[in-house]
Amino acid sequence: MIVVTKVDRFSRSIVDFLNTNQTLVDLGIEFYPVDQGIFGTKGPEGELMRNILLAFAQFEREMTRKRTTEGMRAKIARGEWRGGPTPFGYKSENGRLC
Repeated sequence: MIVVTKVDRFSRSIVDFLNTNQTLVDLGIEFYPVDQGIFGTKGPEGELMRNILLAFAQFEREMTRKRTTEGMRAKIARGEWRGGPTPFGYKSENGRLC
């Protein structure tokens, strides 16, 4: 048995989870999310709830990626340094490379 706190701690991709889950089923290994265990993972109701939770986790992942990308693009448009180590030969002053 694999025990996790929540489904989204195991995977935030529906496709990845379903592929991994099928491998677990084939090996006879049960998957159990502790905090969401009241729904169970067996039967049509459990599968439906699991898939809904996975859909929200994937949506959250994609929204985080989108906001991060938009933030990086906005900094570049304003001429600001996006962060990380300062490239060799430059120095960072007030968020800009010099």
